[in-house]
Amino acid sequence: MAVAEFLALYRGRTVSEAELVAICADERIVRKFFEELAAEPAEEGGRKNPRGHVAELMRGERKE
Repeated sequence: MAVAEFLALYRGRTVSEAELVAICADERIVRKFFEELAAEPAEEGGRKNPRGHVAELMRGERKE
C-alpha cells in the first residue's frame, strides 16, 4: 500500500480556528523534519517534551 508523506502547517488561535498556511511534499524536507523530530527525547532534565512523545508515536513506540 502506498502512503503519502507530507508536512502541513496550520495556524490559528485554537485547533478549530486553524487554517492551512503551507503544505510540502518534497521528500528531502519531509525526511529532514522527521529525522529531527525523531531525535527529540521524550523527557529531558525531568521535564516532558511533547515533541519527543510525538516522535515515539511516529516510530511506532508506545509508552504506558
